[in-house]
Amino acid sequence: MASIEGVNQQNHASLLSPVKSGIKKIGATFNRAVARYKATKHFHQQAPTHPQRSVHMRGAKMVSPQNHVNPTALSSKSNSTQLPQRQKVSGEGAALYKNIKYRRLVSRERVTAQFEQPQQVSRNIMNAAWSAHYQGKTPWGENHALLVKGGKLGQISINISLHSQALKQPLSANKGEIEQQGRQVIDNLQKGINELRQLLCQQGRMMHPTEYQQLNRLLQSLHNEQKLMLQVMDDPGVSSVAGSLDLTQAMELKRLGYDLTPTMVKHFSSFNDSHLIRGSDQKFGSGAIHSVTKLQFQTTTGVVEKIFKGDDPFDPCPFDSIIGAENYLDKSKPRFATRNFAAAKFDNLLGTGLMPEMELTVHDGQVGVLMDVAKGVKPYDQSTNQINWTPVEDDSQPQKAAKIQEQLNSAEWLDGICAQQDRHPGNLFIDPEDGKVTLIDNDMGFYPGLHQVRTPSKPGGVRRFAGSTAGLPSVIDAKVYEKLMSITPAQIHQQMDGLITREEAESTVSRVKELQSHASRLASNGRVIENWQQWKDPSTGLNAAQFQRHYAPDSYLLSVQGQSGGL
Repeated sequence: MASIEGVNQQNHASLLSPVKSGIKKIGATFNRAVARYKATKHFHQQAPTHPQRSVHMRGAKMVSPQNHVNPTALSSKSNSTQLPQRQKVSGEGAALYKNIKYRRLVSRERVTAQFEQPQQVSRNIMNAAWSAHYQGKTPWGENHALLVKGGKLGQISINISLHSQALKQPLSANKGEIEQQGRQVIDNLQKGINELRQLLCQQGRMMHPTEYQQLNRLLQSLHNEQKLMLQVMDDPGVSSVAGSLDLTQAMELKRLGYDLTPTMVKHFSSFNDSHLIRGSDQKFGSGAIHSVTKLQFQTTTGVVEKIFKGDDPFDPCPFDSIIGAENYLDKSKPRFATRNFAAAKFDNLLGTGLMPEMELTVHDGQVGVLMDVAKGVKPYDQSTNQINWTPVEDDSQPQKAAKIQEQLNSAEWLDGICAQQDRHPGNLFIDPEDGKVTLIDNDMGFYPGLHQVRTPSKPGGVRRFAGSTAGLPSVIDAKVYEKLMSITPAQIHQQMDGLITREEAESTVSRVKELQSHASRLASNGRVIENWQQWKDPSTGLNAAQFQRHYAPDSYLLSVQGQSGGL
């Protein structure tokens, strides 16, 4: 991998300097306005006495008394753990992190909502603060409510900016320091929460419903960030990853349902958004469930292109209705990223070399899989619904054709081990230049209830979401045979530790044993292939391609040519 050219990080103080100077400018007027506002009897039930311009909080406008919104009527619909109602004025978040019972409850809660782009949110809030401030100072006099609003929004913006900067910090060196680091994050978030609560309480009834709902969602986002920080602090493995992850990575892993382990740490890439060429993001493709983005990174040796596929905190797929919920993965913690890495482990164990290089990274605040761009073409182009020709059985290129046939057969064995449910001609590539086959989208597999290799669907059966393996392959490459027969249950559990659950590993052991028994039968019938150009079946005299046409109608060989429903 090419070394990455470092990008200087902005100094924290200089980043917040314009924000703080802005607050100072609002400050004097704000202090006077607070005193007058508190002394104004029933002010929040009265409409402003002068014309109003719109407050630029995503187009929200002040409304007349008859359109007032009752803040209590728009409470969050979330079923999440209720926060303690009373917060200290100083020590801001102490009521959270000193409450052991609350922390235990939070440790068992799933927080899946993402706080997207906090830096941009901070800028939007600051723009709204200035808008309220300027509207509060009018030729007709000072509108104290707007001046108070501007001051509070400005402080909220500062707290979000501070939080955004804190997310870049590495986890401290030990458990005690991580606790203190987390408390500082929670305290800062609580300051913003307190300001936001006061604003909604004092002026919520005068806000346009859209503005009120946006601020209420922001309030929930700040609460979620506190919970994720608590989950990081209380994760049993946090000490083992101290100094190896930053707060963004750690909190995002918890949001996705992962434990903090060295296994997760070692998969993180040195490529991240600090090295991204801005504006290089482009949609690269999408399947029935997930979409991918092509990114460009600047390195000391030039530009490197990678494919990014964001991970999901829960499973949106319908596969459970096909294979049965009792056989399926935990939809609340699908761990799609680590399923890719588990598949790559078996790719290495078999020596098949069919997977692209994959790592974890954070892009736009989201953890996902970063992989090399696969070379070649998809046998099936989903965008055009066309089959693309590849030299799978090209007699004019026998060596290349033999290489492709061998790799497609090896893919059947690999997908059988992984219980791959989403292999089709649109998620594998064949390079016509060198015959290299690459398998992508390897996250739909390793289900705990799939103890056997899937039997191909019968003619006329429902193939959509029914799985995609070709069943038990009809032949096997000699090198794959040797590697497969050497895999042990202990090796599987060791290799899969931290990537899939124990139950998923046990089902994988069952499939490997089934495939080993099947491979032994093939060996006894002379169907272990040393040379794919010259091999002939001992019983029929057919070559590899001919034999699969006659005895493996669901083979990948036929599927990539549009001649079978096996994929």
